[in-house]
Order: sequence, then C-alpha cells, then structure tokens
Amino acid sequence: MLVVETIAKIRLAYFQEQKTIKQICRELRVSRNTVRKESRAVFMAIAQRLVDRGADCLILGCTEVGMLLDQGDVPVPVFDTTQVHCEAAFAAALNA
Repeated sequence: MLVVETIAKIRLAYFQEQKTIKQICRELRVSRNTVRKESRAVFMAIAQRLVDRGADCLILGCTEVGMLLDQGDVPVPVFDTTQVHCEAAFAAALNA
C-alpha cells in the first residue's frame, strides 16, 4: 500500500533528488500490478469502519483504491471514480 511514508519518499526522490518515476518505483519496489493482502485488508477495514459510522456508499476517489476494493468487499454501493470517468469518456466518444 502506498502509505504516507512511501508517498513522502516518492515526492522527496522526485522533487529534491530529481529522480525519474521509473527509478523511484524500482528502488521502492512499487509496481502498478502489486496489490498486497495487507494493503487490501487495511482498505477493507477502513471501508468497514466508514460503513459502521453510517456511510451509505463509498466513493473510491483515487485511482489506486479501485485495485484494492470493489463492490463485493463492502455492503454499500461503491463508486470507483476511475471507472466512472472511463465510462463517461467512452460514452462521450460514442456520441461524438
């Protein structure tokens, strides 16, 4: 999971050390196809806490979250903004 500490390392390497994103990802072993069980468990626990506090739906507002959670993981409707945007772009392209 890209936790705050990892994000801070990425920002530091990119802005201060002038490293490329590819270099940073290689050094930190970050891959877009990597979803760790621990990361998924953390996000599922967060989602459940939100539901327990009364959330009636969840908006997955960051592109990475859709790789960790989906509709089958929580008892409330889930809106993955990446999916919503892709569907809207596809519909717009068909109507153009």
